Amino acid sequence: MALTTVTLSGVLLQPDQETPHAGTLTFELAHALADPAGDRVIEGRRVVGLDPTGGFTVDLVATDDPDGFPTGVTYHVVERLGADMVREYDVELPGAVPEVDLADLVPALPGPPAVTYATAANLVAETVARTAAVEAHRLDTTDVHGIPDTALLADQAALAAETATRAAADGAEAVARQAHETATTAVHGIPDTAEDGPPAVPSLRTLGTGAGQALPGDTPVALADETPSIEELTSNGTIETTISATTSEALFIARFALTVEALSLVKWNTGDIAASDVDYWTVELSRYRGGVGTAVATKTTKVTGGQAITSRHSWSFDAVAFNAVTKAFQAGDVLAMVWTKTGVPANIGQRAYTLNYRPI
Repeated sequence: MALTTVTLSGVLLQPDQETPHAGTLTFELAHALADPAGDRVIEGRRVVGLDPTGGFTVDLVATDDPDGFPTGVTYHVVERLGADMVREYDVELPGAVPEVDLADLVPALPGPPAVTYATAANLVAETVARTAAVEAHRLDTTDVHGIPDTALLADQAALAAETATRAAADGAEAVARQAHETATTAVHGIPDTAEDGPPAVPSLRTLGTGAGQALPGDTPVALADETPSIEELTSNGTIETTISATTSEALFIARFALTVEALSLVKWNTGDIAASDVDYWTVELSRYRGGVGTAVATKTTKVTGGQAITSRHSWSFDAVAFNAVTKAFQAGDVLAMVWTKTGVPANIGQRAYTLNYRPI
């Protein structure tokens, strides 16, 4: 027995309520639907064109047919009306209603968010001003009373207080251990019954530059081998706009000298970007310096050497080689993501990204 179908129809008009829209509607099952009785699998998408009145009619499999598996699936609907008007949403088609109008299913969607655009010149000017303010503060706190950097005084005072506290505690512990050792020496003929006591507490090291400075009890050889490490930092962001054509978008402005180490993104709305050598996206991480962009790393959604973008799964540049020269950023450089469209791949919707970078 065939699965239940629902006849979906509708009319799409422009805001004057008279002029019909022109374009297409795409209906795609979020998951493949199995029909065990008919030994079939229903999947894929239906594309329906609007007639001169802006209307359409299409027969689709119900989303809750008990003879299908799984039940409760949805259709992802994409309205493409004109060159630049695209809207996406999900609907259910219960089999209990054999005929339904799209107007009864379409959710009320918010309009596009207000966006304030900043020119590259403004971004660079702001970065230069903030860098100058940091440098002015550094100069104000240098060589005061012969101290190379008075900004370190607070940290050194706090560390000195902590060191004094620990030294007093170590002294008190040493006195207590000596008293206990005296009281437990040669008990039952054992020379020193306190030998199995707790291990010595390691002492603190003072803050310094280069090799560590040892307090009593430290091992100077081990301290001399210590070197400071710089941890990676991260920057996160979310972008709401839909990409349907070749474009670029700014992700990050370097506030100081750094190297870009990694980037991962996730496409959050439903609908995957299938891998294809014909219809694919080329994604380039680019460093902009003085308004001129140079590639840092490139990845595609091709089958050959690329990777499909699966909705709500990480898509990273971990396996991509980064250019050793252009991955190095100066203060004021901008990291951008350039999307180049080849063929007719699916649009890129809401997405989030995480950037890893390292100060130098």
